[in-house]
Amino acid sequence: MNQIEIMRADPVIVCHGQTAEVKGRQRELFRLLILHKGRTVSNELIAQLRDTDIDAVRSKIRYLRDQMKEIGCEKLIEVDRSSGYRICLPEWHVDAWEFRDAVEPLAGRFDVEFAANLSVELAQEYADKLKRVLALWHENPAANLPHELGFEATFEELKRRADDLLLIARLRIGEIREAIQGLEHRARYAPDDATWEFLLLAHDAAGSQLALTWEKIVKHYTDRQRNTRIPAKLTHLMGQLGAGAFSNPFRVLQETDNDSAIQTVRTERSADDAQSLFSLCSLLGITTASQLRLADSHLTPQACIQRTRNRLYFAGVLASKWVIDPAIRSEFDRLLSRLDKGNGDVRFLVINPAGDAFLRLNDLREGNVSTESIAPLKQLADRHRSLNVRLYDNLPAFRIVVIDDDVVSFSPYRLAADAYLASGRGWEAPHVVLDPMANYPLAEAFLMVFMETWERAVPIGEVL
Repeated sequence: MNQIEIMRADPVIVCHGQTAEVKGRQRELFRLLILHKGRTVSNELIAQLRDTDIDAVRSKIRYLRDQMKEIGCEKLIEVDRSSGYRICLPEWHVDAWEFRDAVEPLAGRFDVEFAANLSVELAQEYADKLKRVLALWHENPAANLPHELGFEATFEELKRRADDLLLIARLRIGEIREAIQGLEHRARYAPDDATWEFLLLAHDAAGSQLALTWEKIVKHYTDRQRNTRIPAKLTHLMGQLGAGAFSNPFRVLQETDNDSAIQTVRTERSADDAQSLFSLCSLLGITTASQLRLADSHLTPQACIQRTRNRLYFAGVLASKWVIDPAIRSEFDRLLSRLDKGNGDVRFLVINPAGDAFLRLNDLREGNVSTESIAPLKQLADRHRSLNVRLYDNLPAFRIVVIDDDVVSFSPYRLAADAYLASGRGWEAPHVVLDPMANYPLAEAFLMVFMETWERAVPIGEVL
């Protein structure tokens, strides 16, 4: 079978039993053509690849053809003389499309309720399929391609979903040790409430002592997320496990204390509200389908950093997720260094910690507000000419994110303490991504709100 593998550092072509690797500066071009799946890729888009300009497009195509010629498949690249180039692969097997087609249809959430209701038979089917396609993944097939195309984010999301579902499937079919290894990795690098919940249940199923896991949970919520509380659901679960209430990780957790019940109801209501808001925006023609997941989209700081090419605006409370975690702050720092060399424009609007609005917010969240992000924001602003930080003195209704000229998103804030916790502490709450080119571009309205607030705000250097 003729096949192409682009989910690796050097793409591989197998044609009529002969194999060739695509190396050097042609790798991104090859991936770009493959991912467009038979559609013409314009010269202008190819010119956006690194180490390429519009005059170098033809030579880059020629070098790629030379590599493909070694195994007799250079004719796969077709010329559309009016606009660009394309690769047609009607009878070829492509690893990236096998991965996507296998993962996309698998529904599922990374939570205990989904695991509890997943049959062993279906879990085994999931596990077999996911192990096979995850073995194909050596690298994001869209690595180093222009972020605005959305391919890289799409495949990262599919990879995350595949990893989540495989962990749940392994728990369900009894591969507890393998599941614990995966959960421990997640807890080390990208933990969330569900990760800790599953880790407690998995260790309990394996007969492990839970004290060490609980110590990690306490450290996570008190060290990495300053002044935040351990979720009531985890505290409640730990109490039940300590009392011997569970013997496997598949029973649906029954919240019996009032705080947990209130949090569960509000979380569900938050999700319903976000979906209704997205539906309304779609009906009014202010959003449009794209590579972004518009409904229930999570634009994390990492995703924003990866997507930004020239402009990034943020309006929120204190921007702690951008600068408190050392890894994210380092990524943000690198972005600013890159934008310093050009005409980068990064503007951050955060609440004035010395103002009346901050005092009201601190009361609403019962003292669960930290200002430790202010000092690093000022340090970054002093060091990078592309970053400007201003402080405003009012309670925000929305978090607003603007990326270049084509992404504007907003999500409503939950300012009260219990609502704040139930909404997933902000960045885990759904965002609505607006299309600036839609028939009724509400994106302009949110950009206007941002700019009006910006004009009234005070530069951070004048306050600190």
